[in-house]
Amino acid sequence: MSSWDDRGKGLLLDLSAYSIISENNAAQYYPDYAYNHPVLTPNHKIYSDSTISRFLSEIGEDERIAFLNDWNEKRNHREKIYISYDSTNKNCKAGDVEKQEITEEQNYTEFVFS
Repeated sequence: MSSWDDRGKGLLLDLSAYSIISENNAAQYYPDYAYNHPVLTPNHKIYSDSTISRFLSEIGEDERIAFLNDWNEKRNHREKIYISYDSTNKNCKAGDVEKQEITEEQNYTEFVFS
């Protein structure tokens, strides 16, 4: 697969959407994702994780930049693209919780939180 034929372009866009939607970038889970989501590859082909790994390893930095330039050139710049990302579940903080150390004199089943 050439990086920039229709298959490569579609796969790269699919992988981008997969990373955003599933908050994951592991190629091994992409086929399961693609089975349940619309894909942009010709004939809606779902590629294996080994094909994805090979595809990504063959793309150089200059090719990534050329892809972005080509994609931006063909789109209508008056249209806005909205990407929303909710990271609220990624940041957790237990506020003002202190643990009491257990000494040998204390019963090990008692924990005090203040």
